[in-house]
Amino acid sequence: MDLKHIKLEYEREELERKNLTSSPFELIQKWFNDAQKAEISYLNAANLATVNTKGVPSNRIILLKEMTEKGAIFFTDYSSSKAKDIDTHPVVSLCLFWKELDRQIRITGTAAKIPRKESEAYFHSRPRESQLSAYISKQSALIDDEYLPSELKKAQQEFKDQIPCPKDWGGYIVTY
Repeated sequence: MDLKHIKLEYEREELERKNLTSSPFELIQKWFNDAQKAEISYLNAANLATVNTKGVPSNRIILLKEMTEKGAIFFTDYSSSKAKDIDTHPVVSLCLFWKELDRQIRITGTAAKIPRKESEAYFHSRPRESQLSAYISKQSALIDDEYLPSELKKAQQEFKDQIPCPKDWGGYIVTY
């Protein structure tokens, strides 16, 4: 497949040194505000790159849930392949890309688990269906066709009120 014929014109605001802020976080805040105003869908979607025990890189899209002056926060199953990669090699890379604005934000930093109480607080702020999904899902694991419907039904019956935050689920912060 020959892709050389595809040409793109970058017509939007140029990135000039005079428009940069003294703090990278201030620029990130401004760009997120710009992305919200442009009504970009999934503006918090980021490509997370990790490296496994054999040194093989892997990419996947995650949803950032918070950006602070210290770093970017996302949540996952701690038994997922991304979490296993982070346990082995905590230096990761994030990339957010907003084609509508001709902008991207690249972050390289160290990923570390956030405090358990923060993970639990976020877990309980999620819709019930999302909590149930996190409770029954085993990211990166092979499952048969009946597993999810069966486990969902069990969990719905077991948890009439509050769903406990799974002990193998929580957040990471990627520090800048």
